[in-house]
Amino acid sequence: MRTTRPTAFQPFPARVHLPLCPSSRSATDTPLRTSLLPAPSVRLAVALLTLTTWLLLCAAGRARAEETDPVSVARETVEEGDRFFARGLVRSACTQYGLAAATAPEWWYPAYKKALCDLARGQVRNAFYLLSRATLSGEKVFYVHLALARWYSAQGLGEKALDEYETALATNKGSVEALLDAADLLIRMERPGDALLLLRRAEHHAPSNLAVQHRLARVCEKLRYLRSAESSYRYLARAGVNRRRDLAELSRFYSRNGDPERAELVLALLKNGTSRSIELPPARESFPGSDTMQE
Repeated sequence: MRTTRPTAFQPFPARVHLPLCPSSRSATDTPLRTSLLPAPSVRLAVALLTLTTWLLLCAAGRARAEETDPVSVARETVEEGDRFFARGLVRSACTQYGLAAATAPEWWYPAYKKALCDLARGQVRNAFYLLSRATLSGEKVFYVHLALARWYSAQGLGEKALDEYETALATNKGSVEALLDAADLLIRMERPGDALLLLRRAEHHAPSNLAVQHRLARVCEKLRYLRSAESSYRYLARAGVNRRRDLAELSRFYSRNGDPERAELVLALLKNGTSRSIELPPARESFPGSDTMQE
């Protein structure tokens, strides 16, 4: 009887070789560890997929950041308020501006828009609060200070209004609108000399502006700068949109200042019609009692 000899115990099996893919090659041609490595094309595809995923996540993160940015949200709310305001829905527009101001309190624009709406609705005190809040943004915004100056002027606070006009003009030196507003306030405050300085600045920036010339004519006549006043009245008579009114003003100017003959000549032009071009009488070389030194 043959006895089989027991085999020795092997704690680890011998290395097994398997083919990478079915072929006629021997199983010992390709080791198992080689078959676990991906091909170069597969590695490239994985890298591209990872990069694409990372880019998409970054874009999504930026989009979420913009959606949660207070100024971006407030800007969309203001635009919605503008659409309401354009349709005449002032109350709805005011509500949207208020929401925008609450969303981005550091941005001056929503508070400014809300203040204008409140002024239109007669809520003067709340408008003042919002305008004052808009100035706290640290930006010297022309329109905010102009609106605040008009608010002070409407409340009879002339000196404070002038301070705000000065701040507004520091940011926009050539604003004819602000210069005329401030000059009108100075005229009401019986300060025609200071008003004339602002009107001269406005004339420098807009020499053909009819509103500037009209104020210059009145202020210069009040200060007895009659040649300057005559120049403005004559400009209005030639270039004004209401020639009958402007010719009548020029005629009254000559009458008030001791020149009835020229006053009659201008009246004759008025009676003959104003549809065709006119030829005014020559300007005066001097006026009695005029302050020629200052002119």
